[in-house]
Amino acid sequence: MDEMNFPKVEDYTTEFKSRPGNLEREIVAFANTGGGEIYIGLNDNGEPSGLTLSNKIRSEIIDAVENCEPRPP
Repeated sequence: MDEMNFPKVEDYTTEFKSRPGNLEREIVAFANTGGGEIYIGLNDNGEPSGLTLSNKIRSEIIDAVENCEPRPP
């Protein structure tokens, strides 16, 4: 399997989250600016954190998006 090419650093439009906790804050911050990308499952160094995408994690991400007002597209 080929290694995925993720950004290596965080900046004003890129955020790494090892877990989806407090995701609402990041979503709202990007929604209030020019947008951005949130990579869940990467640590602060842009390396995989070992997070396994499960139904529980998917549910946490969906809930975070749905809890934002107004809801981002």
